[in-house]
Amino acid sequence: MTDTPMTPDRDDPRAAVRALLAERRARLFAQARFTASGRRVAWATIRTREDTP
Repeated sequence: MTDTPMTPDRDDPRAAVRALLAERRARLFAQARFTASGRRVAWATIRTREDTP
């Protein structure tokens, strides 16, 4: 297993959007991992912005 990030296919712009959303989701959850209220805020942000590329 390598530590290189996944590179989206250039021919599929939706793959690029999904990759960016996954990075954002991971970053938000990592920032909020210490508090339950922070996790709730992070998940609410993810849910509201996930539908909008």
